[in-house]
Amino acid sequence: MTRPSHPSLTVVDAWAAVRRSAVFVSSALVLAVLCWPGQADAQESDDLRAKTQNPVGSLYSVPLENNFDFGAPNGGAYILNIQPVIPITVGGVNLINRVIIPIVSVQGFIEGLPDLPEGAPGDGATGLGDINYSLFLSPADPGKIIWGLGPSFGLRTATDAQLGSGKWTLGPTVVVLTQPKPWSMGVLLRQLWSYAGDPDRTDVSQFLVQPFVNYNLPGGWYLVSDPVITANWKAESGVWTVPLGAGFGKLFTIGSQPINSRILAFYNVARPEAAPDWALKFTIQLLFPK
Repeated sequence: MTRPSHPSLTVVDAWAAVRRSAVFVSSALVLAVLCWPGQADAQESDDLRAKTQNPVGSLYSVPLENNFDFGAPNGGAYILNIQPVIPITVGGVNLINRVIIPIVSVQGFIEGLPDLPEGAPGDGATGLGDINYSLFLSPADPGKIIWGLGPSFGLRTATDAQLGSGKWTLGPTVVVLTQPKPWSMGVLLRQLWSYAGDPDRTDVSQFLVQPFVNYNLPGGWYLVSDPVITANWKAESGVWTVPLGAGFGKLFTIGSQPINSRILAFYNVARPEAAPDWALKFTIQLLFPK
């Protein structure tokens, strides 16, 4: 299927406006993080920082993850992932509800999604992508090795065919980590298969592995790397996307509100032909300790 290589002027203008706004807001937030003097008690800050680095920690939070993709032949992309985390403790088990709500603006077709229906446009779009929901079951009182596992669901919620797979998906997800001070390190894995949806779209079989490592520094600062490595098993070529990169973060407070912030950059050392060369990720995470 041939995809348009040049987006329409309307989409280009809309995407540029979204990108400029996102860059401006992100830059302002980065400056605020670097200059803000507020800091919680050192021990409380260290404990809270450890919880933010634990994907199955018992901590209410709302991360706002800004993703900027650059260098793809089909044009750039901006993705805002709104990712509320809602832990529920039942007896000796934590039920960690994690939702990813993507707001997407792209100049052209997104590499890695199943093929669009024949005749559908591939000239860019802005709107809601496919929502993902994962439920992790994890011990409320873990030992040195922390783990969680459960199901993950992909919901067919995209407002435009170019922003989603057109499929309902389901599969397992698991995370394993350890946190010997000053480190937090582990790996998250997920496999999704499609089971229903648009019959004109290619079936989904997508694997994700995300190794992560944090090295904590004084003053709420830390170094971090957490590349999201994916494999599209249905692709005829360019199955793997493998980013390499790192960044830094800081935990701080505004009034009584604790906030976690991070900025990272990644270069795709392996990628499909139409995927972006590199990406920038900036996150502001609102924290609500129990």
